[in-house]
Formats: sequence, C-alpha cells, structure tokens
Amino acid sequence: MRDLESRGVDGLIYVSGYRNQVNRVKELNIPVICVNQLEKMDETMPVIESDHEYGGYLAAKALLERGTERIIMLRDERDILPINQREQGFKAGLKEQHLRPLHISRIPFNVDAAQKK
Repeated sequence: MRDLESRGVDGLIYVSGYRNQVNRVKELNIPVICVNQLEKMDETMPVIESDHEYGGYLAAKALLERGTERIIMLRDERDILPINQREQGFKAGLKEQHLRPLHISRIPFNVDAAQKK
C-alpha cells in the first residue's frame, strides 16, 4: 500500500479482496471504490455490485433468442455465492421457456493446472 502512495495514486478501484487491505488504503487517504465486495466494508466505502442472478438469466435468454435448444452449463465447482446466483438465474431463464439444461458440469478450479497450459 505504501507503494501506491509513493507512486502518487489518486484513487483506487478495489475488486474484491481482503478487508484489511482496504482499511490500510483508507489510512493513506486514497479514495476507494469497491467492486463486488461480498463483505460490507463500512458505511463510508462506496460499493458497486453485480446482479449475478440477473446476469445468468440474461445469458439463458440470449442463447434461447438465438435458437439454442441443447444447452449445457459449465460452471466453477466452488460453492461461491456469485457463481450459485448465476446458475439460479440461468435455470430461471430456461424454466421461463419450459426448458432446463441438459447438464450442469462443475469444472475444477485449479490455478496451477491453468498456468501450465
């Protein structure tokens, strides 16, 4: 965080991360906006959040509008709220058209394996 200050950073867009880091930035008096911060920071910290469920719903609608009929959903295997919300929205979009995905596959999240490829 001291590196930010030494570089003359005027502000910071903070995408998720650790609560303690944002508090350290606040001590340096650098304006901060958090994006998709699942844990509320404090009343003075502006937060911009995505509507993950609606995003999943829109994804399903986009596929259906293009005439897609045989749909498989690939998703991260981790049990994380935004991912689960996207799946719920996606299923809701299909259900609206009396459809359901042929299969939902949970893909392993493995940074080491991805870096090797």
